[in-house]
Amino acid sequence: MKKYFYLLLALPLLLLSACGDDDDSGTNSQDSYYVKYEVENGKEISGDDHTSRNITYKTVTDEKVITVVDEPWDGTYGPFKRGDRVYMIISATGRYSTNARLSISKNKEAFAIKDEFRDATGGILEYTINY
Repeated sequence: MKKYFYLLLALPLLLLSACGDDDDSGTNSQDSYYVKYEVENGKEISGDDHTSRNITYKTVTDEKVITVVDEPWDGTYGPFKRGDRVYMIISATGRYSTNARLSISKNKEAFAIKDEFRDATGGILEYTINY
């Protein structure tokens, strides 16, 4: 009888400790996010021989600037945290317009497109991680 008494006393404590802190946001402080930047040729817009693109983008620690000539470019960076702002700024000249895309992956899930533009000479893509 004594062991049943202790079991009954311990049961509510076990149930309470099993219930975690409810968070309606559906996020976890351990969530990690990766950003994928992609840049490629769009439509032909002039007779120039080359297309040059200056690309500025956000990494976890700083901002990078690169120049890409006549090639597509992509890069994946992280892990970022919820609330971080990621961005890519592109200016291009030359034969082709630019298609660009910014995608986010949460906890190794598939990448989801968050911002993009097509057939432009440049632009800004940005997203604040909020899921």
